[in-house]
Amino acid sequence: MQALHSLMKKYFYRVSLPLAIDQTFIYQHDSQISNGCRVLVNFKNKDRIGIALDLCKKPSFKTLNVKEVLDESAIFNKDDLELIFWTSKYYFHPIGQVIDTFTPTYLKKLKPKAEVRAIPNIDNNKKYDFKFKKILTSKQKDAFNAIIKIKSSKPILLNGITGSGKTEVYARVIAKSVQNNQGVLILTPEIALTPQLSTYLKDIFDDQVETYHSGVTAKKRYEIWEKARSGETKIFVGTRSAVLLPIKNLGLIVVDEEHDQSYKQNEGLLFSARDLAVKRADLLKIPIILGSGTPSLRSLHQSEIGKYTQVLIDERVHSQNPPKISIHDTNGMMLNCGLSDLSIQTIKKTVADGKLAMIFINRRGYAPEFSCAQCDWIATCHHCETNMVMHIDKERLVCHRCESVFAIPSKCPNCMSDRLDLKGQGTQRIEAFLKKELSIKNVFRFDSDATKNSGDLEALVDRIHQSTSGVIVGTQMLTKGHNFKDLELVVVLNIDHGLTSVSPFALEDMAHKLIQVSGRAGRKSGRAKVILQTRYPNHPTLQRLEKGDYNSFAESVLSDRELQNIHPFYFYISIKSASTKLERNINFLSKIISYENLNEKEFAGPMPLSIYKQRGKYNHQLVIMSASRTKLHQKTESIIKAISRIPESRQLSWKIDVDPLQF
Repeated sequence: MQALHSLMKKYFYRVSLPLAIDQTFIYQHDSQISNGCRVLVNFKNKDRIGIALDLCKKPSFKTLNVKEVLDESAIFNKDDLELIFWTSKYYFHPIGQVIDTFTPTYLKKLKPKAEVRAIPNIDNNKKYDFKFKKILTSKQKDAFNAIIKIKSSKPILLNGITGSGKTEVYARVIAKSVQNNQGVLILTPEIALTPQLSTYLKDIFDDQVETYHSGVTAKKRYEIWEKARSGETKIFVGTRSAVLLPIKNLGLIVVDEEHDQSYKQNEGLLFSARDLAVKRADLLKIPIILGSGTPSLRSLHQSEIGKYTQVLIDERVHSQNPPKISIHDTNGMMLNCGLSDLSIQTIKKTVADGKLAMIFINRRGYAPEFSCAQCDWIATCHHCETNMVMHIDKERLVCHRCESVFAIPSKCPNCMSDRLDLKGQGTQRIEAFLKKELSIKNVFRFDSDATKNSGDLEALVDRIHQSTSGVIVGTQMLTKGHNFKDLELVVVLNIDHGLTSVSPFALEDMAHKLIQVSGRAGRKSGRAKVILQTRYPNHPTLQRLEKGDYNSFAESVLSDRELQNIHPFYFYISIKSASTKLERNINFLSKIISYENLNEKEFAGPMPLSIYKQRGKYNHQLVIMSASRTKLHQKTESIIKAISRIPESRQLSWKIDVDPLQF
């Protein structure tokens, strides 16, 4: 028996584990395992679930046995694994953690055992008959016809001004794919946008639509994941985590609001779902539509050099011009809760006329500063060295970086004075001002605090749609995809920081928000007003955007940036470090410069991140830059090798951020 056992063939597999090390591990098994299956293995005397990546040669060292193969069929197929390998290499991130990012939570648990069975047979000859409630405008028809005629595998940039009805065009293209029994993936930048889009699509495609994001329970996400894998459902709407859904016979990807910076993950695997979607489409040779009313400068540049195909919709559905932006100089003015007299009077008149007004301020909470008028003490977070924000509903001071909560002191902790004061305003304070001081009955606060529970967002949107008049007060959630039919006025506050930031992405982000939030108004009447309160009325960017023409703004900015050799004509990789000691960060990043002998055109820093301190740790970065993405990645590979020789690298945490958006 022992002799027979010795003759049994052994198979050796590279297995990835969800560890923070860029390494795979070799295990043996008595039978063949399909690449992409989950396996149970022992790692450092602990049972772990890993993924069998591929068969390999017998190693020169002793290997452990795979304890159990957990799946009847692979959870990641050949195409999925190819994208996963690319992601790991491109973002310099351990492959085990890349896989873990896109594995449903339900499949990571050892108990109870989650079984993935063989993919069932689904009728792929089913015929679909979809009925559309709206008729396409001539501009929409032109865009739809242009898209379906495109035969190349280049990404399609659907550049449609706000209110032009891009979603109607998406739906027609989606119908073509489903009728061909192909699956469709639709990405949105935030969970807040999924209910409206899913509801719209379900009205057309009925039970062929599912929604996948972190707000869905783990068990439900797994059920949706299985529906994607089997082909039972064809259309999937989701956020970043949906980009690698195993959709059977995937034939189309749509990235809505492609310009939105929320597609970039800010912790863990620092990937861009938008860029991963483009790569996935490229590997599968399927069409991808990148839609936006304010396309990213990068996408517009890719169109200019012929790497993307651009399709324009330059007219609103009801043929109304986008609202003109009225620049309102607030220098020297006495503002009431951040609002000028002009803004207040225009808001009151809009409500009196039975219409909706909107106030956009990208700051939640009641007041951003709680201070002492006697000694200038300011309430700051002990962990983050940032101002605590007053939240009136919680009766607490809250840190928006680490979410620490503190009681409100009755006296100044520094001088014991009772002359405590609130400065500035957030959405809560403006909401209270409108209700109390202006006696406006219907005030709708539209921020993450007001929509944190399941169903809150849908209920809020329903209340707004049912209201005949009132004021919506909200953060950047307002800028994305929402359509309020009676909205006739938009007042924009606190957007000047985008004009003064040193980040190469701040100006673009500010323009996106301004045009997008302005585009919510006057979609039917064409009589909308937009008031932009600013202390920089003569800034050239605002002068370019005053007419609401984003494309002209983008064209001029691209011309300027080509001469300056900055984004999108240059590429960036950031090496970020975090430590309880500021000097340790500086020393670590400075040694990278000297070890690699970087010249002054190749780097910027070391410098603090915009979030300078968080949860007790200081944050710094060294930005490496190049006009060649290939050379930039080669340089980064060399830097990673050099880091292993730097003693400080073991005394702090560091990470690589490819294509960073935060500077």
